[in-house]
Amino acid sequence: MKRFDEVTGRVRENLEKVGVPFEEDDEGLWVEPRSDTGFSVGLTRDENELTVWFEFWHWHFDKEDCDGAEMLFMLGLTNGMRLRLWSAGDAAYKARAEQLVENEWRPISTTTLVWFIPFWKKKREEVYQNSFPDEFPLEEDLEPEA
Repeated sequence: MKRFDEVTGRVRENLEKVGVPFEEDDEGLWVEPRSDTGFSVGLTRDENELTVWFEFWHWHFDKEDCDGAEMLFMLGLTNGMRLRLWSAGDAAYKARAEQLVENEWRPISTTTLVWFIPFWKKKREEVYQNSFPDEFPLEEDLEPEA
């Protein structure tokens, strides 16, 4: 999956350029949150697709849409994206990614876990947001190379 390797190489270079620590293995790479108010961001692959992760929320990309996966991964590290989590007790069961567009938070999609949810426990809703450097490379720096 040569195209995936190119994308992860660009992501790795951008993370290193601004000093964001990350972990990488054969399946992809992960950035852990800098604070308790942030969320982890991951980019993984299998033979058919790329998946961007914000905690357990995820979005699948066809292997031909590597640039879309790259942009969403990078955006997840900035304050232009946030993650809303719903929990029952200590068990998170629903996550919604939201993007800041024209000063308004707009939902992208929601992931809901369908296995055991302790419905009798107190419910809560929390919002998490990353805040990596303002100079973090986005749109203009991440244009596909010619």
